[in-house]
Amino acid sequence: MKTPPELAAAAVKRLSPLNPYGDPKLRLIHGSDALCYVEGWWEDCSPEGIFLRKVFERRLVHKYLANVDCWILEWWEPPEFWGTPEQWAATTRQWEGGRGFNECGPYPDAGDYRFLVAFRHRTTGLPTVPTEAVIQRIYSLLAVPKQSDLDALRDFKDEEARKRRRENIENVFGDMPFEGRTDSISLNSKGLLAKLAEKNKQVKEKQTCSI
Repeated sequence: MKTPPELAAAAVKRLSPLNPYGDPKLRLIHGSDALCYVEGWWEDCSPEGIFLRKVFERRLVHKYLANVDCWILEWWEPPEFWGTPEQWAATTRQWEGGRGFNECGPYPDAGDYRFLVAFRHRTTGLPTVPTEAVIQRIYSLLAVPKQSDLDALRDFKDEEARKRRRENIENVFGDMPFEGRTDSISLNSKGLLAKLAEKNKQVKEKQTCSI
């Protein structure tokens, strides 16, 4: 395997948290060393392009065919990121020649690394050398959520809290004969006592009027 630039490798080691197996979640790897299993039918040809055979087998191939000549930064994801074993099989299952197989190989039950960025020049597309500063910048973008994401998460949690509050109000006060139920009712002991006192007062007033 190719050895990454020393300072870039040191930055990856320093910044990266560890996965449950003790391996860094960040991985700097050369595209020529990033491999994965692919299962299926293969057509083998001679160097001159003459067909030799068609064979079914699982082969170890380049993971990033378009980036075999440059450095790649990856991030480890746990098994659940890739779905359940059943979902994996349903998504990758292929049939050919009367034979079923999982095109992308076995389910990654120990997790797997996914693509983050390829180190190429933005204009020329030529491979570039990863540096410590670039690694730090990428990690900062990866580790720090965007404000829009935080706002969306906060709004979602607030709406869920309002829904639960309305449900609690309906469950507690839904059958009580008084008006004025609102989402702002506090469901602590003082709030309950105040509402029960209001209910009793309204009931007594109705009883007085009916005498």
